[in-house]
Amino acid sequence: METTQTATEIDTDPETTETIIGPGEDPVDEIDGPGSLDIVFNPPGGTFVDPIMVTLQSADGAAITYTTDGSVPVIGTHPVYTKPFSVSTSTTVRAIASLGQLIGPVDNRAYIQISSSLASFSSNIPQIIFHTFENAPTQIESERTPITVSVIEPSEDARAYLLGDASLSTRGGLRVRGSSTSGQPKHPYNLELWGGAQDDDDDMSVLGMAAESDWSLYAPLNFDRALMRNSLMYRLSNRLDRWASNGRFVELWVTDYGDAVNNSDYMGVYVLFERIKRGENRVDIEELSPNGLGGGISGGYIFKRDRLGSDEDGFTAGTGGGAWSFAQRLVWTEPFEWEVTKQQEGWLTSYIDDFGVALAAADHTHPQTGDHYTNWIDQDSWIDHHILNTLSMNPDAFRLSGYFFKDQQESIHAGPVWDFDRTMGCASDSRSANPYHWDPSWMTSDTTVFFEHGWYKGLFNDPVFAEAYWDRWRELIDGDLSIEVIHGMIDEMAQELDEAAPRNFERWSSYPPRGNGTHNAEVEILKDWVEDRHGWISMCLTLPNPEICN
Repeated sequence: METTQTATEIDTDPETTETIIGPGEDPVDEIDGPGSLDIVFNPPGGTFVDPIMVTLQSADGAAITYTTDGSVPVIGTHPVYTKPFSVSTSTTVRAIASLGQLIGPVDNRAYIQISSSLASFSSNIPQIIFHTFENAPTQIESERTPITVSVIEPSEDARAYLLGDASLSTRGGLRVRGSSTSGQPKHPYNLELWGGAQDDDDDMSVLGMAAESDWSLYAPLNFDRALMRNSLMYRLSNRLDRWASNGRFVELWVTDYGDAVNNSDYMGVYVLFERIKRGENRVDIEELSPNGLGGGISGGYIFKRDRLGSDEDGFTAGTGGGAWSFAQRLVWTEPFEWEVTKQQEGWLTSYIDDFGVALAAADHTHPQTGDHYTNWIDQDSWIDHHILNTLSMNPDAFRLSGYFFKDQQESIHAGPVWDFDRTMGCASDSRSANPYHWDPSWMTSDTTVFFEHGWYKGLFNDPVFAEAYWDRWRELIDGDLSIEVIHGMIDEMAQELDEAAPRNFERWSSYPPRGNGTHNAEVEILKDWVEDRHGWISMCLTLPNPEICN
């Protein structure tokens, strides 16, 4: 891991937004804004085959201190830039500009060498290169591996050339992710983008998505051989105005030990997704504040029903005096478990407990307060969340990756949706194979019983909720969830993947597409399953009580 050298801050000039430092001292803070001493890198980060010359520029008269070994540049210790310098192997250049007592932010660019055999490689979808001078992570670990991230987007001719400039070149931290998929050879990852001097998160826009620091890379392999199940369901959720992660199809390369990128580093097709977290452009809830109502209990919470991590205890709430049972505890998502105060945990637990008690009551009202259970939840979001999981026949719905969020004094929302790789007639998991049942409970107990799981059992015991639920289905089945809409989304994504998918399956030949062995055949399997499912549900909706449809 890199070490960052800092010194005491003397003052800050509000006119320039630069840190003012004393003689021989180094900056504490990186301050951006009008008048900042930014560095211009030329080339602006990217890839090369043969040695290149790198030029650094800043404001007139500014001195630029830089390093080429990945360390933080320290003024007075590291060299001052005087002329272009040569880069012949994969290198991270980090630089900082100073002018008198003013000092700009630390900036960095990665210049990654690629094998000559890849010099002509191009694709119609973006390319991402993870490069590290360490061993790239292959299993879940608590510490992130420091890497450089190079994102190469399609240019004006709609081709992303592996040899060339990067649209984003920065540092980051990489970890393997996934409760049940982390051990797969095609590793799923969590990525945190870093900027400046610290190994700490920094918000950046990636591939046109809103600026944030935390991203996930979905690695479709044995289950989702159409490569698009998560993307499809997230897009449908957003169509219903239920926020779900935006994503972009990419091809990923992972290179370690400082080597040049070569053909063996190709990892195939991934989807870069926004991670579920609090934020204006993610789950838009307020940050917890120690000065909030109730002494720090107000603000926004995200939690989920899921397996516990190795360092998590989770919490139990809302059992309705034993009326509802759950195989998994509730897990803190934001804030993290180690950030939650006893007061905050107690307040949220009590809130969920009151909901459970009200829902379990014969008249669905809390015996002490007289409030109906709908005072505690956003019913419309719970309906849409159930419909999306039911449409896809998600065997793990609600009990694994089952997210909820609550903002300020608002009620609990169900969602966002997450994790659909084992759905819609996928390969390697037969639980979603038969589209003519509501859920797979007729064939296995290792699944979710959609209409009886936990709180949903209580909700469907309420005739008012059930009527609203089926009315919503009838509204959506020929509208935003029509077969034309869903098939249109699948066709659009299949066309986007038409070029990269064969490379992916050549790389992962042990997990070929079904049918005739082509990606198009796998896509047709998905479309046929969705059409069968859609038709069966449409028929069920003609019944007075569609739940009994078999």
